[in-house]
Formats: sequence, C-alpha cells, structure tokens
Amino acid sequence: MADRRTRRKPVQVVGLAGETVVQVSGGRDHTMARTDDGTVYTWGSNAYGQLGDGTQAARTTPAVVPGVANVIDVMAGSHTWGDGRDGQLGDGSTTSSGRTTPGIVPGLTADAVAMGRDFAFAIEPAG
Repeated sequence: MADRRTRRKPVQVVGLAGETVVQVSGGRDHTMARTDDGTVYTWGSNAYGQLGDGTQAARTTPAVVPGVANVIDVMAGSHTWGDGRDGQLGDGSTTSSGRTTPGIVPGLTADAVAMGRDFAFAIEPAG
C-alpha cells in the first residue's frame, strides 16, 4: 500500500458505514471485520491472497469475502488463509503461494481457533 500515514485518532472505516461491526482482527498487513449478521469484510495487503477474494490485489477499502456466511468469529493471522509455506493452512500443503480463497480444513471441528505469525491451532469440542 503506497500511503502508510500514521493516524493520531480513530476514523470511520470507509465502506463499513451503516454496518454493525462486532469484531475486528488485524493480520500482518491486513484487517478483517465481522458484522452482526456474520458477514466478513477484509482489506489491506493481499500479496498471499489473505483477503480471500481469489486475487492477490491489495485493497484500501473493505469488501465482503465471497463464499463465507454466518461467521461467528474471525482471527487474522500473519497471512490468514493466504501463505501456507509452514503448513498453517491445515490442508497438508506447504506452498508459499498459499490459497486466495477460504477453505475447509479436512476433518476439523473446532470450538475455537487461534493464529500467530506462522501457525494456527484449533480446540476441538470436548467429548
């Protein structure tokens, strides 16, 4: 992103006015927001496909992530579902090109997830 000015006070995020944002999570160079109806918006760097829109084009304003609905929690990792070189996508691959759209982790049912720079983990339901 060409413009990296520092803001000294909060501003309304362009593209989210009128939405009821209930959760925000920041990744390495991108941001995710979840609204009260379970819609997920992303914006920022997209070098690894971390915005989930099927491209690698950066975006300065939020856009809906296609193919996901009724989301109850978001957590932005370093590159979210983009970069998978360390296996953090959970699909058995270790490609640095990653995945440019959200995907299912085969065999995973989780009560909670957490992400870090180069890892992700999930807590399976008890029982």
